[in-house]
Amino acid sequence: MVALSIAGEPVEPARPSVPVAAQKVTSSARQGHLYIFPSLGVGFSDWGPGLSWGSQVGYGNESWGKVLIDYLGMDASLNVLALYEPGFRPLYWQLGLGWVSDLYYYDEDWSRWAQGLGFRVGLGYNYALGKYIMIRPAVELNLGLKEFQSNWAINLNFGFKTPNLW
Repeated sequence: MVALSIAGEPVEPARPSVPVAAQKVTSSARQGHLYIFPSLGVGFSDWGPGLSWGSQVGYGNESWGKVLIDYLGMDASLNVLALYEPGFRPLYWQLGLGWVSDLYYYDEDWSRWAQGLGFRVGLGYNYALGKYIMIRPAVELNLGLKEFQSNWAINLNFGFKTPNLW
């Protein structure tokens, strides 16, 4: 049977209401952000001190942490690592695994590359500048599994996070 309005026209039936408990709710603990952190600082290796630069790009949130891909270059070093940052605020630490390399003095007139698998241990502090912009000074230690392969940097990571992606 079709319901009719006062004017005699058909009326769409009312939709059944859905209880609030049955509605799908996305917890803010599962919502995440995209993070982009360019970095600039001073790096130290067997080659000596020099300018360090790089970037970190990743996904995560404050409750479960962040997963990041990191590129860090120095005068004579190159590091590409996958990082995990637990969700502690405002102090943070990083653990990572990836490619660590460094140029070192072999003899007075010669130098060689030490490169291969290595890991990262880092410690930093988050300074929020508003809701989506942050500055993150950090000390990042990249430890190679071979002799002369390790290096470290004192960096200033600056960047932003996007609003919740879903």
